[in-house]
Amino acid sequence: MTHNELVKELSKRTGVPPSTISYILDVHGQIVTECLVRQESVQIRDVCKISSTMRKQNVMVPETKARTIERSIRLGIRPTKEFRKVLNRWKSTL
Repeated sequence: MTHNELVKELSKRTGVPPSTISYILDVHGQIVTECLVRQESVQIRDVCKISSTMRKQNVMVPETKARTIERSIRLGIRPTKEFRKVLNRWKSTL
C-alpha cells in the first residue's frame, strides 16, 4: 500500500480530511526515524517492534583497496505474537 492509498483509506474510514491524515503520517514517520537514529525501539501497535543497533562493519575502500571500519545502523523488525497468529492464518491464493 502506498502513502497515497493509505491516506485515502484512512480518510474514507474516519471522515478526516486527506491533508490532515497525510500531515499526521509524515510527522509519525519523522518521529519513528528520530527514535531509530537514537537507537530506541519503536512499537507499531499490534503489528511489530522495530529496533536499531549500531554495528561496526569492515569495508574496503575501492580506490586504495585498504580496509577500514565503518559504523552503521542495522534495523530489526519483529512481529508481535498477535500479528504472527494473524499471518499464520492467511491462505495463499496462488
